[in-house]
Formats: sequence, structure tokens, C-alpha cells
Amino acid sequence: MKQKHIVTLGTILLSVCVILLVRQFGFIDLFEPAKIKETIIGYGIWAPLMYMGLYIVACVLFIPGSPLTLAGGAIFGPLYGTIYTVIGATLGALCAFCLSRYFKKNFVQYGQGRIATTLESYDTKIAAHGFITVLFLRFVPLFPFNGLNFGLGFTKVTFREYFLGTFFGIIPGTFAYVYFGDSLASLKIGNILLAALLIIGVSYLGKELLKRYHS
Repeated sequence: MKQKHIVTLGTILLSVCVILLVRQFGFIDLFEPAKIKETIIGYGIWAPLMYMGLYIVACVLFIPGSPLTLAGGAIFGPLYGTIYTVIGATLGALCAFCLSRYFKKNFVQYGQGRIATTLESYDTKIAAHGFITVLFLRFVPLFPFNGLNFGLGFTKVTFREYFLGTFFGIIPGTFAYVYFGDSLASLKIGNILLAALLIIGVSYLGKELLKRYHS
């Protein structure tokens, strides 16, 4: 077996071990909204950095980011919750993208190629218009956020296009979910309904834009 394959296999096995240890010792509980809020608030002025750090870890370990996003809204409010979430999610997405691109062939070999296969239908547009394609893919919840982070590493998109498309593409959806989290924390029924409508509206608009762009 080639040295590169040994290193890659070792990295994958190490990642699996880390995930199992995280779940075994209860660290996964840190990603529940109530625990997140309790943990983050305890860090005082360092709370934003802790929150963004948790988001980066969640992206790399395939932990759903929705609880984090909702907690971000409850802790920091709509404005700062959106800012910190976009920064943390973008940095985490970049880490996942770099891992995927570095171990591209091996991720496909070990079962992560399903999303990449689906993204092949967008590959021509990604090659010609990488930024706008990533922007629309991020705007629409067509794929799970973490799956798309790794899947786009298999495509022809450049690092710059991926970064800009991800950063700007996740802002509308992030604000909608952060606002929803803030509304739940304040228990204002009108705001909760408005946030829910905002989430539905952003998703619908994104799907329509992507459908027209891809046709």
C-alpha cells in the first residue's frame, strides 16, 4: 500500500475515533441549544470566540449546525448572532473544504462520493461560474450544510470562489434562523411567526433561483 494511502486511511480512522470519543464522553451534549447557551455565556467576553470555535468543530465533525445557529440568536441577538454564525460557519466550511480537496480520491472511495456525484450536474456551471453557483447552492437548503462543505471539494470550484460564495450565500438563511432563535428565547409569538415565514420565504426564493439558473 502506498504511503499516501496509509496516511489517508490513518487520518480517516483517527477522525472516526475522535467522533466516537466525543459521543462516548458526552461532549456531543455541548451542541444542544440549552447546553450551548449555558456554556457560551459562561465565557463572558470570550463568548463570541467560543461560539465560533464550536461552529468550526461542528462543521468538521459533521455535527448539525441548526442548534448552534438557534442558540446564537438566543445568546447574541439577531445582528451579532448572524455575524458570529456567518464567521464561524464560513471558517468551518473552509476547513472541511480543504480536507475534502486534499483527500479527494479517498473520500470518494470511502463513501463520501454521493453528494459529489449529485454535484456533477453542476460541474460545468461551477467551472464557468464558480462563485454564483456556490452562492445559489448555499442559498438553498438543497444539501445538508456539512455535506456540501465536503462535496464541493470534489468539484472544479476555486478556493476564492468557494469562500466568497459560501460567505455571502449563507447570510440570508443564517439571519432567518438566528432571528428564529432570538424569537424563541423572547417567546414573542408575532416574532416567531415572522421568523418562520422568513425561513420559508428564503428557502422558496432560493429554490426558484437555483431552478432557473440550472435550467
